[in-house]
Amino acid sequence: MKKLITVKRVLLALLVVGCAGIVLGLALIAGNDPPTPHVNTPRPMSMAETVDGALDDGLRQLDSAIRLTKDDKSFLLRAARATLESKFGASTETAATLKQAAPPNVLSQEAKLFVTLLVDGRTRGCMSGAGSNLLEQTIGATKRAITDKRFGGALRKNELPAARIDITVLLEPEEVMVRDIGLLKENIEVGIHAFSLEHAGRKAFFKSSVPVAHGFDLKKALERLGTKAGLGPHAYRQRATNIRKHVTIHFAESPVDKSLIEVYRYNLPYHQADTTKAAVLRGARLCGDYMANHTDADGLMTYAYNVYGDKKSSTEDAAAMVRRLASTWILASVGSALDEPRFTDAARRSIDHILKLHYKEDAEQGFGYIQQGKYANIAMAAFCLLAMTEIGDDNFHAAERDMLIKFVF
Repeated sequence: MKKLITVKRVLLALLVVGCAGIVLGLALIAGNDPPTPHVNTPRPMSMAETVDGALDDGLRQLDSAIRLTKDDKSFLLRAARATLESKFGASTETAATLKQAAPPNVLSQEAKLFVTLLVDGRTRGCMSGAGSNLLEQTIGATKRAITDKRFGGALRKNELPAARIDITVLLEPEEVMVRDIGLLKENIEVGIHAFSLEHAGRKAFFKSSVPVAHGFDLKKALERLGTKAGLGPHAYRQRATNIRKHVTIHFAESPVDKSLIEVYRYNLPYHQADTTKAAVLRGARLCGDYMANHTDADGLMTYAYNVYGDKKSSTEDAAAMVRRLASTWILASVGSALDEPRFTDAARRSIDHILKLHYKEDAEQGFGYIQQGKYANIAMAAFCLLAMTEIGDDNFHAAERDMLIKFVF
């Protein structure tokens, strides 16, 4: 066991050295130096307070651009839900009754908005609406999204129970005058801005969520947008191409109880101050459950892009192997921390499966390695060793472990 602990410490030390710049940056942000004593010196903000404050500032800036309270957003979701359900005879609310119950803000303000319908995490319709206020636009956009056939045909009645509503409100567009990608990054913020390209009658538009959902940075998003418009991937560089951006306000129904979820940068805002030991332990157990459930009886660890569906996949390339071994390390770590044998057993099966199919030895050099396709890298061996240390059994693949140690060093 001492040998395993030593190996783990060295491997983690290498990770720490690799992240030294980030650690130093965070230390500087956190302000580790004590303030000069002074009777009026305020208490320094903790890192959690700093991050939470920045998040709150960002949300306030969005909400100040147009007057939308949480109650207003909840009502717009209610209106979209009523419109959706009335289409299939499941609601008695009408546009007239909704107008009578509507808060002033949704009747007195106008802004372009999109309603997206999702079923099991998949888009089933996404449309904008017309009208003289936010309520009319929401109702119109929902009606159009129900009949949107671009994502597998119009929404069906049997999909209604699983359907979830997502609303994106666009503020007034701003022209973006620069074309250099470095300057564009200073003007367009992925996850905050929706943006469009237009030239010679051809136009394409991305909601703020699209680049984040697809893992695009700004350059890739602009290239994809140009291709979508039929203008080519480099259209954004041309002065003749009009680029516009919109600040967006994004909110949705919870997949659990359809209550309001406010979305920021295509993620759920979460305050670090809300983090408790109980929440961390619950999250760790959910993490372990998810990965253990995706490790089959033979030890193959699969993944699911759509966490609401049942389809599982497995990719066979070097990067996927590194992710799989890193996930196995996390699974073993959670099993060790929570003293949960089911998680540890799943991690053992994963290592058994990987070593059986991918472990090789170089007798001349005197080391062993994990090979995926044409590649064998230190990351695969290092994550495998880290997983073994968390499993904590000195006899578990001891011979392979010792050969992998030689490979790493």
